[in-house]
Amino acid sequence: MADGSYLEIYKHEQIKTEYGLPVRYIVYEENDAFISRHWHDDMEIVYLLAGSMEVEDGDSRRILQADDFVIINSRDIHSTRCIGHARILLLQFPINFLRANIPDYDTIRFEGYEQPFLSPEQNEMRKLLLAVAGLYEKRNQEGFRLAFLGHLYTILYTLVRDFKRIVSPQALLKTEKNLARLSTITSYVDAHYTQPLSVRQAASLIHVGEEYFCRYFKKYMGLTFLDYVMQVRIQHIDHDLLHTDLPVAEILERNGVSNYKAFLLKFKQLYHMSPRQRRDRICRPPVVTLLKLQLPVTALRLQAVHMCKYRIRTLSALSSFFFSITSLLLMVPFSLHHKGFILLFLLQAGANAPFVHWIFIFPRTAVHNQTESRGKLARIVVTEHSCESRSD
Repeated sequence: MADGSYLEIYKHEQIKTEYGLPVRYIVYEENDAFISRHWHDDMEIVYLLAGSMEVEDGDSRRILQADDFVIINSRDIHSTRCIGHARILLLQFPINFLRANIPDYDTIRFEGYEQPFLSPEQNEMRKLLLAVAGLYEKRNQEGFRLAFLGHLYTILYTLVRDFKRIVSPQALLKTEKNLARLSTITSYVDAHYTQPLSVRQAASLIHVGEEYFCRYFKKYMGLTFLDYVMQVRIQHIDHDLLHTDLPVAEILERNGVSNYKAFLLKFKQLYHMSPRQRRDRICRPPVVTLLKLQLPVTALRLQAVHMCKYRIRTLSALSSFFFSITSLLLMVPFSLHHKGFILLFLLQAGANAPFVHWIFIFPRTAVHNQTESRGKLARIVVTEHSCESRSD
């Protein structure tokens, strides 16, 4: 997960800005990441640089593709889910910054269109967001802040000029009342999701009957109370799957799951795989390519290609392979097209000259994932005919 990732678990978020900027600004990558329905006082713009993302905002649901963006207004109840791998630009605008620059901010909202970028206004916003995303690699360079602020205030101007809609006082009052009641419920779930929770408990928090509560919660949150509780638990479970070595069963128990069948059904609906498969996919790259060579390094010829499944968890493991005492391991980075790889050369002493015995090819992205996710050391044991993995 990228540093400062948007998909950290939160409800009523306090934005932390960086680089001396008045807004939160990050470009990050995620794999099948999900965050349950929530809201906050601050406005945000999500711009998809690559991949796909499902966004539910109020009653609407849309699938964003590369170059799409969505404006999420203050206090809008929404959820997001990356579909596979996605690269995202996120701009989060603190409400005090918006009020200081847009005097009538509390009585307006910004609306986009059902199909992005079909209008000149949408295309102009897309170009601005793409330019802002392009500055991310320059954020530590001199002059970055000036360049960013120029684009930022142009974005605000474009929002006010092309996307502004007036909200009636009655609608504002109704929203405030509903969010106050819902906040009581969601805060309680946040504090007690590891324990058994029931509709009766939730209804008693806002002093209504169970039947009315079920209709009310579904109307304004867009899902049933029990489905919401399960989504909150799944969000925490997914975090633990990717950031701890705890067994899956223990993770489920720690996060309040007692009905494994119901949990698994919801988990697969969100991620299209089991918890174990998700952990393996994100934390354990599946394949090493072994190229077997049996000629001196001065006259290399490829003899055979062998694919071998393995499980490796940290970059430090790359220096911990078990080989014969006559072997030497070298690591050399190189690039193939636009994707980086790591090569490991196993040199074995010969009678007249060293022989290259094996070459291991690791996708660089797979190695990078290991340094960020799991801390348990793994070793790969290689023989001439097979490859197996074991953990220390």
